[in-house]
Formats: sequence, structure tokens, C-alpha cells
Amino acid sequence: MSVIRYENGSIDQAFSCRLGHMSILEAKLWGLTWGLHKVASSNCLLVEKESDSLVGVNFINNGCPNSHSCFD
Repeated sequence: MSVIRYENGSIDQAFSCRLGHMSILEAKLWGLTWGLHKVASSNCLLVEKESDSLVGVNFINNGCPNSHSCFD
């Protein structure tokens, strides 16, 4: 599940869906990607992302090597 919260902690939007068969990392990346797309389409000026997947956050921040299975 991905959640977008306001500064005071209240929930703005939440998202969950059935992704089918994939790795945990791929599921975490889908959640991060969904949240960032939602925030990008809003008027939000400041974003703080949180995830328990350091690899996923590093891919978002620095890119994913094209040799990695999650590249697409």
C-alpha cells in the first residue's frame, strides 16, 4: 500500500492493487512510482518520500542500471 499524507500526518490519498507475480523490490518500486506520479500532478512544493526499501529509493534517486531486472 502507498499513502500520501499531508504535513500534519492526515491521509490525502492511499493506493493498493493486485500486482500479480513479481519480486518485493518490484512491488516497492511500483508504490514509490505511483506516489511520485501523484505528487508530481499536484501543486505540492515539498516532497518527502519514505520507504523500507533502500534499494528502491536509491533507484529513484540515482537511476537503475539497465542490466538490473527492474530496469523497465
